[in-house]
Amino acid sequence: MAGEPTYPYYRDQYKGGMAEATFRASLRHAAAAVKDHIWPNEPDGSDEYKNAVCAAAEVEAAYGNNGGVQGGMASFTVGAFSATSAGRGSYAEDMGAAIGRELSGSPLLYGGLGDPC
Repeated sequence: MAGEPTYPYYRDQYKGGMAEATFRASLRHAAAAVKDHIWPNEPDGSDEYKNAVCAAAEVEAAYGNNGGVQGGMASFTVGAFSATSAGRGSYAEDMGAAIGRELSGSPLLYGGLGDPC
């Protein structure tokens, strides 16, 4: 997966705290979620993109590394941020919020104006 964050990037640049095995298990679904979120833009390997994948990996891990198939998360903590879902949140909402925070102000969120013709 070209342009995806490596575990050393996650640990040292993003300052994430997951174990390497957990990060690797989360990476595929996390990258797919970010790619869906930025479509029609392509991943550019920027720090913003990598940070979004790291944030998505932490949400993915909190939901059990299953692509959101079962959404029974009660709470999770990322650094100083803590979230609790008392049946109000969902995998998609939590994933979208995490990705959106990292990509805020990034050109990766620009969806274009459509076909002018």
